[in-house]
Amino acid sequence: MRKIRSICLVVLAMALTCASVYAQAKDSPAVKDRPAVKESSAAKAGSAAKAGSAVKDSSAAKENFAEIRRSIKNLALTDEELAGLEAISAKDGAEVLKAQAEIKILQASLERLMLEKKPPMDEINKLLRASLEWEYQIRVIRIERNIAIRALLGEDRWTRIYRLAKAWLQVRRSDDARRDAQGDAQDSKSARALKILDALQ
Repeated sequence: MRKIRSICLVVLAMALTCASVYAQAKDSPAVKDRPAVKESSAAKAGSAAKAGSAVKDSSAAKENFAEIRRSIKNLALTDEELAGLEAISAKDGAEVLKAQAEIKILQASLERLMLEKKPPMDEINKLLRASLEWEYQIRVIRIERNIAIRALLGEDRWTRIYRLAKAWLQVRRSDDARRDAQGDAQDSKSARALKILDALQ
């Protein structure tokens, strides 16, 4: 029992000694300068990581845009089909934009009413009905477009072009993809197809 107690006292003494040495070393000038060095290294590492991430994102955007262009080429659209798609996507385009603008205005009005202590349900119902009416018009136009494009391209390419439109919606959010698209005038078919994909959103 005494032997165990002696061992414990020795271990405790060693621990206290180590703690004292560490405290003294921590207060020394040489060690005080180290955190600044570590923070500087961490900052550099963080900057390098951000730069690497930006490069990766840029590279991925370019690859995705290249894949979109390949998919457009694989559709093998003729000049007549492109012209037909342009006509279909342009038809009622102004009505769609107007409806979307009206919906945003109605939503803003609805949000303001909802902030009142006692939101007027009559006014809210009117706004909701008006918003649904504009949404209905947009849906009808899109359904008509779908039917017209399917008649023009056939079932297979109709499905592919709508999948492509969804993929392009994601890719075009990148600044690099937008710049590449703007500089795509060298390939007129590709540029025309991208405008059609924009209109199909």
